[in-house]
Amino acid sequence: MADPTISTLTAVCEKFYPERYVVDNVVKGTPVLDALRRKMREGGSERITFDIEYGRVNGGVRAYNATRTLTHSPEIATQGSLDWSHYYVDVVLEQLKIAYNASDPRRLANYLNMYVDSAIATMRERLLSPDIFKEQTGNHMYSIMDAVSDSTTYAGINKTWDGLSQWQAVVAEADYTITPSTGKVTPISPYLENFSKMIRLIKQISGKTPDMIVTSGPVFDRLKEQINANDRVSATRSGDSVAWGYTNIGIDGVPIVYDLDFETAQCTDFDGNGNNRSECGGHKALFLNFDHLYMFYLKGWNMAWNKQGWQVSKGATDYFNAINWTGGIACTARREQGIIYGIDPDKDVDDFKLMSDGQTNKDDFVSSGS
Repeated sequence: MADPTISTLTAVCEKFYPERYVVDNVVKGTPVLDALRRKMREGGSERITFDIEYGRVNGGVRAYNATRTLTHSPEIATQGSLDWSHYYVDVVLEQLKIAYNASDPRRLANYLNMYVDSAIATMRERLLSPDIFKEQTGNHMYSIMDAVSDSTTYAGINKTWDGLSQWQAVVAEADYTITPSTGKVTPISPYLENFSKMIRLIKQISGKTPDMIVTSGPVFDRLKEQINANDRVSATRSGDSVAWGYTNIGIDGVPIVYDLDFETAQCTDFDGNGNNRSECGGHKALFLNFDHLYMFYLKGWNMAWNKQGWQVSKGATDYFNAINWTGGIACTARREQGIIYGIDPDKDVDDFKLMSDGQTNKDDFVSSGS
């Protein structure tokens, strides 16, 4: 005989906590997750598979003359694939408290709401939001950080082996040449013009402007200081009016947001000792184009309750269920994304410098001819 309490719990979940409600409440309050939600894609195979935005014949363009045999490679990289990652949060209810509220579905819903809201917050604040900014290791998903980098291989495609020289993000970073007078390397300044230059560089390479820049709180504050300083100067002119107290800022029409999860996962004090980005540390900034950055979910597993529904624990003391998400983040065109490594938000404003072309990977795209 079916447990009437389980039937009631199932009915309450279907009415008050459908999949759409859970999805919306997981992503609320986080601008990056919310932007990804608007581009969600459903998948139904063993891996996340997606068409990339450009395919090149393996080996590039070949030529021949009268003394040389024509060679060609027919393989064309047109599709990427990534592993799924599975996340779940348990919802456990005490049987006795269920009994107190079971006679009234609305009272039961109020009791259940406390546990569902806690599970949703856990999914958002402890799992998905931090993990979208972590490189893939172990059970972590393939994330934004895997997509937006200059790594050689991503989604099963190698930019050299598969003839996709533009299978990388646009990158700018600190100059790792030691300065004799200081014994340290030169970081990227948190300078408005450096962010503007990066936007122009991405547009020059891909023809697209980023939709959003994500950085850490300390870098955001340094950028805001410069905007406020510019406004104070402009306000000295007759007739100018200035809106004080920024809650968000933008550069060249691109909004800039800060995210504490990104800061915790990816940003450290700039050390300046060493000869590469990992040794010197520093803060980062992501330049994201959401036309080519998607959150995939497995069909039937997009913040879904357990397929077997509510169950009673072995000791018959609790009812339990779980909210499940199986998915990942995929990028279909890496060259339309960008990242700045090695920003030093503690740098004195008098020492701010415009980054040089040599501090970017611009030539990787120019020389590729693609």
